[in-house]
Amino acid sequence: DLIEHEKSYIRELNMIIKVFRKKLLQIPSIRDCHRKTVDEIFSNICEVYDFSVNLLGSLEDTIEVTKENESPAIGSCFEELAEGEEFHVYLRYCLDVVPSDRCQTLVQSLLKHPEVWDALNQTSHGDGFRDAVLYYLPRLLHVPILHIFSYAKYIEELKMRAEEVSDVSNMEILEQVKGLLMPLFSQLETIVNDPDTSPPHLKKRITTEVFMRACCQMRRQAALSKLYELQRSIEGWEGKDIVQCCNHLVMEGDLRLGYSGKKQSERHLFLFDGIIVLCKQKVGGYRFKEKYLMKYVDIIDRDNTEDVQHGFEIQVHGQHGQQSTVLLLAKNAEDKNNWMASLVMISRRSTLERFLDNLLADEEKQHPLRLPDPAIYPFSVADSEENIIIEERDNSATPLIKGATLPKLIERLTYHMYASPMFVRTFLTTYRSFCTPTELLELLKKRFAIPEPELKHSEETAAAVTENGVSVGSHDSNDDPEQQDNAIMLQHREDLKRFRKEYAQPVQFRVLSVLRHWVDYHFYDFERDGELLENLTQFLESVQGKSMRKWVDSITKIILRK
Repeated sequence: DLIEHEKSYIRELNMIIKVFRKKLLQIPSIRDCHRKTVDEIFSNICEVYDFSVNLLGSLEDTIEVTKENESPAIGSCFEELAEGEEFHVYLRYCLDVVPSDRCQTLVQSLLKHPEVWDALNQTSHGDGFRDAVLYYLPRLLHVPILHIFSYAKYIEELKMRAEEVSDVSNMEILEQVKGLLMPLFSQLETIVNDPDTSPPHLKKRITTEVFMRACCQMRRQAALSKLYELQRSIEGWEGKDIVQCCNHLVMEGDLRLGYSGKKQSERHLFLFDGIIVLCKQKVGGYRFKEKYLMKYVDIIDRDNTEDVQHGFEIQVHGQHGQQSTVLLLAKNAEDKNNWMASLVMISRRSTLERFLDNLLADEEKQHPLRLPDPAIYPFSVADSEENIIIEERDNSATPLIKGATLPKLIERLTYHMYASPMFVRTFLTTYRSFCTPTELLELLKKRFAIPEPELKHSEETAAAVTENGVSVGSHDSNDDPEQQDNAIMLQHREDLKRFRKEYAQPVQFRVLSVLRHWVDYHFYDFERDGELLENLTQFLESVQGKSMRKWVDSITKIILRK
């Protein structure tokens, strides 16, 4: 649950960084004249992203090495980050974003510039993207603040589970983590609870959403109960049950229907993720008036005029091409912002999700993961009929290896893309028929010693940097060789960062995981050969890096126990 929660959160961070931030910086009038404002809007969101990716990697590594019927030592993942004060990226973010709803103010200020407004209208997504920037982005920028408070809930819940299974070590670590993070959470709570500067809608979201974010099953049950309860309270309901077309209630409130100067009606609006329901309030409940499926609706923003204040339109498209429009008036500017944020989020989210998927796919194509030179690192030789025979299985994410050269077997044993516990168990049980323990250890040591790919100052690299210049430099670098060289160096740095995160770290971790399984279940290889054990011990002592040392220590403890 925690891992899935973190993955979902990282996708939201990608939405902020890759869709909104990147798209804004691709607009020349914004990039050239308003870069400082954009940097202020997004604060240190990239540091927050890096933190979450590191935490997710640590969580996945811990789960991977946990034995069956054992509790994973999740506390150590939080402990390492808490001791390094890495959670403090959220303090800067909170200070930049929360006071006086600064992100909302900065976005509104940016869009008041005519050249920015016009440029956003001319993007491929037109006024849909403009409205998403104006209304949805400020709310999306509050997601990291909600998320940091959900960590407190998770740590408390993990501590309770550790107590239930008498996992004293994990329980003590989580108690220590709680103590380390308490001053930070106290500072964050002071910021978001400040009655003079913190926006009311953020405090409300923290109160209502944080607990549900940390409890997926409870969130789903509570949402369903709420839907049934609401439908029972609406007299004269027509059509399918709400639960058949919706998952949860997004927001509700009172609005006025119609133009000023004409007869206006009070309406209570229920906004679900699939439908909009307009009701008339009555004693003890509501009377059904109208409903609109969100997939047939466009949300039209209305500027303030003498006749229309704080208004927006719901434009409904009929099945036979006919259209109807409903004008709704909010109580004030803040109320309108809240409604528009939710309406734009629901109506534009699928488009933005597709846009994000396309961006991620394009990045993958433009900047494929670079591997070490096969001439010096035999484990990066491409798969071929000569070195591996693979059988794909429909019901499994990992293919069946029917035959391979020894280097290929070692590569797949410690593959960077996925773990294969069954293959590890099978290999360590059978490898002695084609390889000695000494040969295996030497191959694992070579697999661990991964050379980094060299910088290739090629035309392809320069072209990719020019095409993607916004992400690595603030201007197009076609006309300035020095600037282009700097951009290429920055791109190489990003490539190395990705190489370490997606290739080197997973491979090295899985080498240690194989060694851990080897000494735990097949220690007789080392009992029979003192030189082999000495060789392994020397290798373990040479391993550097705090995250790796944690797994080295666990292997060393097993050796001492044996």
